[in-house]
Amino acid sequence: NISPSTTTRRGLFKKDRTILILRWRICGQESDRVILESTVQNAVHAFGHPVSRVPIDSAGQLLIGWPFLIMERLEGSTLASGLEDQSLFQKLPDLMASLQVGIHQTDSTGLRTRLANAGVDIQGMTPESMLDRVSKLAEATGVAELTAIRQWLTERWPTQPVDPVICHGDFHPANILVAGGEVTGLIDWGNLMFTHPEYDVAISHMIMPIGPLCLDGNLPPRYDLRAAVEWAMAEYLAAYGA
Repeated sequence: NISPSTTTRRGLFKKDRTILILRWRICGQESDRVILESTVQNAVHAFGHPVSRVPIDSAGQLLIGWPFLIMERLEGSTLASGLEDQSLFQKLPDLMASLQVGIHQTDSTGLRTRLANAGVDIQGMTPESMLDRVSKLAEATGVAELTAIRQWLTERWPTQPVDPVICHGDFHPANILVAGGEVTGLIDWGNLMFTHPEYDVAISHMIMPIGPLCLDGNLPPRYDLRAAVEWAMAEYLAAYGA
């Protein structure tokens, strides 16, 4: 129990107007991931996108045995949690598309340089590294389906761009913060990838129908939810393309 007293906490908030969030990793071997996330968030924040700044990270040190980072709290709640509001749901495709396009249009050179300077393995953040993991898994398990997937991917592997875009890698309504109908933040940058923008769009298109967009349990009948998700996905793709 290391929280300050209520009186102290209120005084701090009134003075600084900033709330900080402590993000702990529950594995002591995840120090590299902490450095990755803090470097990415600070860089993308500096580029002008609504991403939480990280003023402090563990930088190889541990807090009670765990690596950590401390980031500024962004205003709002997740887009997924507020979709019982029909007006917000109608805005979902445009909100997602405009935010994602803005990230994709940002030159990735500066971020890749910052990551390399921080000692992050850039090669591990490419599709080739993913294919390598699939191949190793297929070889280790001998599962026929994995071997077939590896073969299918290898035969259809696209040439990678010279200047790859910044792909969030987990871009969906539960990782987008909104307040007053506007985007206030994009969170959870642990799956960042440098590649074609289509990769990021495909990830979003895959994730959206897996979990319910509305998380408060007050779901409409199943067929209505399915239709709503299908509409949202189609509109999101159209908005991104536009």
